[in-house]
Amino acid sequence: MRRARAFCFVCAGLFLLALSYHLGARNATAQGEVIGPVGFDQYARPFLVIGRVIYRMGDDGLPAVYPAEPVPGTAAILGVDDAVAVLADGSVYRVDVLFDPGHWKLFGSFPVGATPTQRATWGAVKARYR
Repeated sequence: MRRARAFCFVCAGLFLLALSYHLGARNATAQGEVIGPVGFDQYARPFLVIGRVIYRMGDDGLPAVYPAEPVPGTAAILGVDDAVAVLADGSVYRVDVLFDPGHWKLFGSFPVGATPTQRATWGAVKARYR
């Protein structure tokens, strides 16, 4: 009886240790800054994404926010260019620098992700293979 109780305490201790590590590791990664992809424009000026805001290095060597508002959407940003951002869900946002500077507009989207299918019932599957 004494060994069973000791074994139970050891198992509970290992479980609590694993749980505390899992919760601590998740919280520690959530506190770091999210630095995204880097891109370049036609003049070799670099762009860097921090969070959802794009920063551009100017000719004077000072970073500036470009454009003024963050990239819309919730998916991760895969790549940036002079006025284009491609997101992980396939959507592409663009800034019209001549007519509407500083505002992102949905340019289009790539067909990525899961292919939509119809849910089949068990009766339909049996009827198809009879």
